[in-house]
Amino acid sequence: MDGLKQARPLLYLGSKDEITHITRWGVKIPIEAYNLRQSGTVLVELHITEIGEVSEYTIKNGVNKSLDSEAVRVARLIPISWLPPIKDGARFSYIHTFSITFVIY
Repeated sequence: MDGLKQARPLLYLGSKDEITHITRWGVKIPIEAYNLRQSGTVLVELHITEIGEVSEYTIKNGVNKSLDSEAVRVARLIPISWLPPIKDGARFSYIHTFSITFVIY
């Protein structure tokens, strides 16, 4: 390989279905949002360290305080099973973003 070391992207050790299940079925609509009929998509950032731990959960794009808080609560339900990315033989931290959509009928 001409002396180049392989790169590896961020990997989740669980299944993709596991995250989808948690972010769909683990959500509890806050009563405040339900009463106001507030819907929307919250983008949550997971700050993953070079050893695969989640060091921080932040809102990249929020809807309101109650839905944003619920999105972070749900993000914390995802098991910490990450392999950090590797480039040039070194692990590095990474920010992974995913969305949780709240729909109130």
